[in-house]
Amino acid sequence: MSASGMFMLLIFVFLRKTAKDALLDHSPLGNIAAYHESGWMQKHIFINWFQKFVDTANPSEDRPILLLSDWHAIHTKSIELIDLA
Repeated sequence: MSASGMFMLLIFVFLRKTAKDALLDHSPLGNIAAYHESGWMQKHIFINWFQKFVDTANPSEDRPILLLSDWHAIHTKSIELIDLA
């Protein structure tokens, strides 16, 4: 949530091998579901979410965005992610 009260899209990572659309039935519009057999966030899932975050937040030099992270390796040790940022 931003200081202005705007909420950004969420990503839910489900412990599944295959997608099941019903898992997002009562979720706010725009949220994303990802599926992985471990149930844990993966680098490619985070990069996909981050690209959608950038597209939604629309940051610029005049309107920078601060995203706070827990510094997990998949959030910080990716050249692709750093390039997107």
